[in-house]
Amino acid sequence: MIKEYLKSDISELKKVFNESFDKVDLEFYFDNDNFIILGEIGKSFAIFQLISGEAEIYYIAIKKEFRRKHLADELLNFFITNFDVNIIFLDVKVSNDPAISFYKKNGFKEIGIRKKYYENGEDAIIMEKKIC
Repeated sequence: MIKEYLKSDISELKKVFNESFDKVDLEFYFDNDNFIILGEIGKSFAIFQLISGEAEIYYIAIKKEFRRKHLADELLNFFITNFDVNIIFLDVKVSNDPAISFYKKNGFKEIGIRKKYYENGEDAIIMEKKIC
C-alpha cells in the first residue's frame, strides 16, 4: 500500500534508492516541507516537490524485483489524486528510453532540452503534464 514515507523509514528508502541512483542526501528531502516522499516500503518510492499546485518529480524508483508491475503508475496516480496538483514537471536523461516511454504513456509532453544538464555532460529532456 502506498503511503508517505517518514524520516524513520529512511533506511528502507535508501535500499530502493541505491539500486537506481547515485547516493544523495535523502535527509534533505525529509527536512523540507515542500517535498512529498511516497511509496511502498521496500518496493518503491517517489520524491515530488510541490509548491502552490506546481510539482516537480525528483525521483521515481522501483526495486528491481518489483519492476514491470505498474508500481510507478500507481505512485504517480496516487500523487495526482491525493495532492493539489495542477501541473507536473520533470527532467529526464535523453538516453533514458524506459523513463521517457513511461512518462509519455502517462500523458507527459516534451517541452524543451537542458543542454549538458547532468554531471557527465548528457542533455536532459524537460517534460510536463497538465492536470487541470
